[in-house]
Amino acid sequence: MHAAFEVAGVDDLMFGHDFLKSAGHKAQWGVGRHILGSQVFDYWLDPWGHELEHWTDGDRFTASDPGGVASMADVLGVQWGAIFPGMTGAAA
Repeated sequence: MHAAFEVAGVDDLMFGHDFLKSAGHKAQWGVGRHILGSQVFDYWLDPWGHELEHWTDGDRFTASDPGGVASMADVLGVQWGAIFPGMTGAAA
């Protein structure tokens, strides 16, 4: 669905966000923080409409953290930031 690129930290993510915005690129979703994984994210569209994500780690997981199954509302929900475009009913 999209390509994701990890950046070094929140400062780098925000620098990239401001740079892309000032260059006239179209923001898709973000800046926000995913509920699952706690990544801080910023999604953009390339000139052909493909979604590109810049993200930075919010938490550090270990082998003792269990896996699980989540609904799309959980996956696309955010702790803060805009609700995923086109999705209704998720907590922001």
